[in-house]
Amino acid sequence: MAPIVKLMSAGGFIYEKNNSIPFVVKESHNRIFYKMMDFLMNCKLSYAMFHSTSLYNEIIEEIWTPCEYSGTNCTLQFTIQGNEYIVNSDVLQACLHIPENNCLALPSYTEMVDMLNSINYSLPTDNLGKIIRRGLVREYSYLADAFIKVFSGKISNFDALTNSILILFTMLLIDRYYNFSTQLMYEIGAKLGDKANRKKNIY
Repeated sequence: MAPIVKLMSAGGFIYEKNNSIPFVVKESHNRIFYKMMDFLMNCKLSYAMFHSTSLYNEIIEEIWTPCEYSGTNCTLQFTIQGNEYIVNSDVLQACLHIPENNCLALPSYTEMVDMLNSINYSLPTDNLGKIIRRGLVREYSYLADAFIKVFSGKISNFDALTNSILILFTMLLIDRYYNFSTQLMYEIGAKLGDKANRKKNIY
């Protein structure tokens, strides 16, 4: 994993962290993972996972309090430095270089189980709601961690793969893309929750 870089504001507040970039040096990994590593670094989602710009902590906090998610319109409405913005899934798709849809349906239950078996998931797969990183080999665990951080906004060691994250994870590995930007909007909306009951601490 790339080292975390912490920058400090004039007031002594740590405000930025680098994105995590796993498995980029082949020499530090088993040769059996080289093909997967080549694919990940060249896949259509590599920009979103590894190269998108880190956000300042102050900007995130400024957006967080007034931000409103509309599930009907699939939009986020917020203010930054007094200016109001409305973001939809098309904006996310363009900014994160998310690929266009190339399939007609999400992966089936069977396809997700087959994917987990193909990467030697070591725990039971009879309940996809209980898939956790602990059952993955190290390299795939790092990949799952990157997915969780990018697509759900969780920045600590989060073990569980939600249904949405598992769908995205599966589709990446089988090179299929279905409404990734809309899925991302849904994850952000779920994290925001109801504005009236929103906690101040977002981390």
